[in-house]
Amino acid sequence: MEDGQWRVICCWKNHQCFQFFILLTFFIMLGIFIYRLINVSLNMNATPTTITVTLIGKDQSVRRTQNNFTSSIFTFIFEDEKGERLSFDVGKKDYHQFVEGDKGQLTYQRKMFKSFERIKE
Repeated sequence: MEDGQWRVICCWKNHQCFQFFILLTFFIMLGIFIYRLINVSLNMNATPTTITVTLIGKDQSVRRTQNNFTSSIFTFIFEDEKGERLSFDVGKKDYHQFVEGDKGQLTYQRKMFKSFERIKE
């Protein structure tokens, strides 16, 4: 085995690989934090949009977190008058308040659900 190959295999002895992975993990986490911060900022600064839609789907997914806690994510799927579909995560109260087939006015900011007002027919 050549000397250069041996250094790669034994890099744990001088902690270079360990330091590299710690830095890599730090930069990945920093990138995720910055991405989420930019997304929240873009959502908050976007102009609210209101359109007429039909609620065509509801979804609930349960995620198990550390220490056996669970969290539920509630999602609405809307279809506008042009046939385009929009999907938003919503709160539990909104999720249980509406049923598939409801028509109404959807207000949202970029990717953030604001409200859904049912139109009485």
